[in-house]
Amino acid sequence: MTNQMREDFPRFLREHVRPVLRQRGYRFSGQTAKKTLGPATAHLSIMRYTSSFRGHFDVRMALTLDPYYLKDLGVVVAQDLSIQTYGSVAAAPWHWPVPPPAWPTLAATLLPALVTGAGWIESFLNLQLLADHLERERRFSPQADAEAVALLSRMKAVGITTQYESPGFGKPRAGTIRPDKVKALSYCYELLGDWSGALGAWDDYLTTFTNAGPDHPAVREARDRRVYLVGKGVAVQQGDEADER
Repeated sequence: MTNQMREDFPRFLREHVRPVLRQRGYRFSGQTAKKTLGPATAHLSIMRYTSSFRGHFDVRMALTLDPYYLKDLGVVVAQDLSIQTYGSVAAAPWHWPVPPPAWPTLAATLLPALVTGAGWIESFLNLQLLADHLERERRFSPQADAEAVALLSRMKAVGITTQYESPGFGKPRAGTIRPDKVKALSYCYELLGDWSGALGAWDDYLTTFTNAGPDHPAVREARDRRVYLVGKGVAVQQGDEADER
């Protein structure tokens, strides 16, 4: 790819993508657009593939709970626009490089899907809707197992291999707790002030430490948080009882 082609891609974004997202309240940092509401931020990151899907670009949609993003949580919801819209990266019609005269046509294929995807990730800026979504993902589903098999198949087809596989790697997990989802759910409930919900989700999270002993640092930290959640719940209950009196 020539230097001109590399320079043209940010120009394409400035001319055709940024104005649409600005109207939705996004701010920009490089090729990532962010929209914050209270403690949550929606991220739309433009990615260009340089290896297995060379010549394609995509939009990674993600949501973070900002008070916990760096220390306790990573991204709590994520999806690629190509997969949401077309089922796979390869099926999406978003290719680069494209000559400038064809940019309006490219934008016409991208922007409707982008607006739909932005609306989807933005919906989780409402913490109750985020909690409802995470509740639905509290346990692995048969569909998640099928998607994992499909992902591994696609990786194998393009020559991607894994250097390390955990003991449970590749085994069916339908019905079991999803650690990252219940962990995020607990923090989401905390932000909502639902201490009972936060504790219940955290107790589910604690059940996933099957290969770590009680003295493992992560287990100790998780138990410390449980003590904190119990204390908050008791304090709220006592406050409610005092108000009733």
